[in-house]
Amino acid sequence: MPKIALERAALLRQAAADGRRNPEDLFGIRMAIYEAFEATGVDYNRACEVLISARPPLTDWDCHRLEIIAHQMELSPEARGEHLRRLCEMAAILTPL
Repeated sequence: MPKIALERAALLRQAAADGRRNPEDLFGIRMAIYEAFEATGVDYNRACEVLISARPPLTDWDCHRLEIIAHQMELSPEARGEHLRRLCEMAAILTPL
């Protein structure tokens, strides 16, 4: 059963909280991003590349980007594919890498 936008946003918010508690757990955060973007048409590897650091530790900005995209998902629950990809890129533009 596909996840609704609120469930996807909750996964990303939880990933942000987990990233702050355990910034070395890059695998866990990537898996949460995968779950959040599953069946949306967004390439999860590209989403990870845009939203989080390639190597641990995760920074506070990485977690902030996850929260931004979670908020955007809540505001645009119908967003899929290209729209979600652009929202990820917007979150990256708004925060330093």
